[in-house]
Amino acid sequence: MNKAWERAKAEGLRFFWAHMHVGHTMQCVAKSWEEAGFYVNDNGDPVRDCKGNTVAKFTIEPLNKRNPQHRSQVALWWGP
Repeated sequence: MNKAWERAKAEGLRFFWAHMHVGHTMQCVAKSWEEAGFYVNDNGDPVRDCKGNTVAKFTIEPLNKRNPQHRSQVALWWGP
């Protein structure tokens, strides 16, 4: 996991989380909302996911090795 973590940090990946108006959430590591599969407004904020669902709330966080959600997403991106 340490190697995967170092590679993710070197790539400049961050943790993206969004809650949709239809009730589901999405989380991933990426460089941008667009890379995560979202359409953005002129400010770069996500407005719709790739299925057309509107975004209710969202956050972007720097990767934190202590956060299990972040570790899980890095493992999915880079492998264990």
